[in-house]
Amino acid sequence: MIRATLYATGATDATLLEHLAAFNKTWDDLIDRTPGGRFLTVGEKPQPGDQSIRYYLIPGSNLAIRTWNGNMESSKQFCLDFFDVNQQVAVNTPHGYTLWSCSCLSHRRPEEQLISWEKAFGIETICAGEEKYSILEGAFLALDRPDMDPFYFQIPFRPFVVAPGWAQPQATI
Repeated sequence: MIRATLYATGATDATLLEHLAAFNKTWDDLIDRTPGGRFLTVGEKPQPGDQSIRYYLIPGSNLAIRTWNGNMESSKQFCLDFFDVNQQVAVNTPHGYTLWSCSCLSHRRPEEQLISWEKAFGIETICAGEEKYSILEGAFLALDRPDMDPFYFQIPFRPFVVAPGWAQPQATI
């Protein structure tokens, strides 16, 4: 594929190596400008030591719902998954478990079922521990489990930040 791209952009058999060197330099320069030499990946599972991780311990189980930033701060969202507290590993959604958004804490009425990213993309076989969801800051959620009362929790809000040069709200006028 790279060879075809290089030929399409003017390389010939005689200049292929020269064009390849320029192509590689372009990518090396781009990677050098990225934080830690990595491209920003939205929705990536958290790395060890990620300070954004928070846990909601699920009553009556060895599981927690884990949230983390997932590089989704600008979208005002968090990622979440299920986490085995004893094994210290992410797990896919247990059989019979469903997550629901609720309109507000006082009503506690599930309204819309959350769908994992993987299921939304039509992935039928999800590798162990790879399933994840995303949800807006401040959302009220309900975890429904067989033969158990629903578990209600709220996703946190991040601190309010206004970009420089944009109008900011005033407490008084």
